[in-house]
Amino acid sequence: MCDDCAESVHAIYIENCIKCGAKLENHSNPYCRECQSMNYICTDGVSVFHYNDIKKTIFHFKYTGYKTDGLILGKYMADCLINGNCDGILKTDVIVPIPISEKKEKKRGFNQTAILADKLSAELEIYCCKDMLKRVKNTVPQSKLTGMERKYNVMNVFEFNDQHSIEGKNILLVDDIFTTGSTVEECARTLMYAGADKVYFITLARTI
Repeated sequence: MCDDCAESVHAIYIENCIKCGAKLENHSNPYCRECQSMNYICTDGVSVFHYNDIKKTIFHFKYTGYKTDGLILGKYMADCLINGNCDGILKTDVIVPIPISEKKEKKRGFNQTAILADKLSAELEIYCCKDMLKRVKNTVPQSKLTGMERKYNVMNVFEFNDQHSIEGKNILLVDDIFTTGSTVEECARTLMYAGADKVYFITLARTI
């Protein structure tokens, strides 16, 4: 990311809901109205940027193979957790990137969330496990669906790798984009069923 692009993006973790990244109406509460009323599986989570501010960089990272962008963005994510009000998330035991389909990973040559997770792991000195979750079904791209359709689209899509033990552990999920939260919630459901104590998430951007 060049200096001009870096100056054009603005972190949202201070002025926005620490659960989903939505703009806060009342700064006396760190959660937006929707998150206060919802019963999420994830204990807590944060999105770092407004999607529109960083979409060109995300596109460049994901579709041109410029992995250096991922390292820079992963550093931003780590800074978000260190400098934001995220003490609970920092107590996580394992960092887990949300898997993409084998077809996408083969075509792209990498999983973008794994690169973000690796950098986050290095910065926070927390173990990263990249094969804890496996995507076992191909799905329609979430961007083409409505909120309720997204929820059903990812249902039973992820499978826990039982070669690992997460009984009583706190897990931090890593993804690139948060829209309705359906993907992170489905991953969290899978991890909780496998014995996790708490599941947190961090995403690079929120589509607000």
